[in-house]
Amino acid sequence: MTKVALVDLHCPAGHLNLINFYADKLKKEFDYIILNKEIKKFITNKNINFVSYPHKKNILFRFFYALKVCNYLISKNIKKIFFLSYDPKFFFFISFYLKFNKINIFLVEHDALNKKKN
Repeated sequence: MTKVALVDLHCPAGHLNLINFYADKLKKEFDYIILNKEIKKFITNKNINFVSYPHKKNILFRFFYALKVCNYLISKNIKKIFFLSYDPKFFFFISFYLKFNKINIFLVEHDALNKKKN
């Protein structure tokens, strides 16, 4: 059976309903759910991995932290990762790394490429 993960390192407040939907209704579909611990008190499902993603730090620090999360998932034999948010400034390199490790990635694109935000 293919192992699947759901990842949202940024976890903006606007994602709370979507995250709770995935965590509650589709929890059987994901082997791992990794979220930013800043929203822990708003998440109803407690069977989730929370991490301290440094989204306010410099880009190099965020890149290596995202790589660390990806390496963790690779070590758990995850074969598919759904990203609810990502940093477009470096995600190309992360996606290349994941593809090199034979991981299928899926992006829920909705606002990451908004030029007003970048």
